[in-house]
Amino acid sequence: VTSDEEDDDEEEEAAARARNAEADDVDDLEEDWSDDDLEDETFLERVAALKEIVPLETRDFMSRQADRFISTVWQIKSMAGSLAWVISTSALMIGVPLVFEIERENMFVQYEKEMNLQQQSMQPMAPGAP
Repeated sequence: VTSDEEDDDEEEEAAARARNAEADDVDDLEEDWSDDDLEDETFLERVAALKEIVPLETRDFMSRQADRFISTVWQIKSMAGSLAWVISTSALMIGVPLVFEIERENMFVQYEKEMNLQQQSMQPMAPGAP
C-alpha cells in the first residue's frame, strides 16, 4: 500500500468521524429541545418570550404597521360598502321604474295588435266574395 492510498484512507476516516460528530451534535440538540418542552409552553408564553427577544423599536414599528394596515382595511371596507349602497339604490331607483315602463309598453303594443285584428275581422268583405 502506497503512502498516497494511506493518506486517502486517513482523509476518508477523518471525514467519517466528522459526519458522526455532527450527527451526534444534532441528536444532542434534539434531546435538549424535545417536543414535550414545546407542548408545555402556551401561545401567550411564546409571545411573551418574543417580547424579550425583539427590540422595543422593532416592536413599535411592527405595531404601527399593523395599526396602519387595519385602518386601511377598515377604510376600504367602508368605501366598498358606500359604493355598493350607491350602486344598489341607483339601480333600484332607475331599474324598477324602467322595468315597469317596458312592461307597460309591451302591454300597449299587444293591445294595439289585438285592436287591429278586431278591426280587420269587422270590415265587410269585398263585393263578390263568398
